[in-house]
Amino acid sequence: MAVQDAKEWQSAQDVGASSARNLLAGPPAPPSFENEKLVCYVDAAWDASTRNCGFAGIFKGSEHGKIQSFKDSRRYVESALIAEALAIRKAVLEAFMSNVDSLLVLSDSQTLVKLLKTKGSRTELSNILTDIYYFGSRLKACSFYVTLRPTQWQSRCLYL
Repeated sequence: MAVQDAKEWQSAQDVGASSARNLLAGPPAPPSFENEKLVCYVDAAWDASTRNCGFAGIFKGSEHGKIQSFKDSRRYVESALIAEALAIRKAVLEAFMSNVDSLLVLSDSQTLVKLLKTKGSRTELSNILTDIYYFGSRLKACSFYVTLRPTQWQSRCLYL
């Protein structure tokens, strides 16, 4: 029993030491998207009292000349998650309609990106996710990534 306790203690120390090293190292560096043909930064805003939303996307990369940045608004949207999903759907549709080979979508919605990466579903997002999965599958590559830090594009995104 003492040997088992010692092993558990040692493994806990190893995990704690690696966690401490990770904290000292700071946050991981964001990946470089310089080689991507097309990256779309999306953002959405939602007003709970009016249920109105606005969303926008800015395209960057070697193929961004083929496609225009976008902004849009909708009424009677039930949540901020739906608003963000609408922005991602618009980005994927724009890429598909512009005959772009690959698209990387950057969003600040961890919940939605996780859902998209796992091909998950949620009742309230059903139709929107179906569109994203369908049109995304028509591209050679379509991926989603979380961007956590507010950047200059986010503050200007809804005012294009």
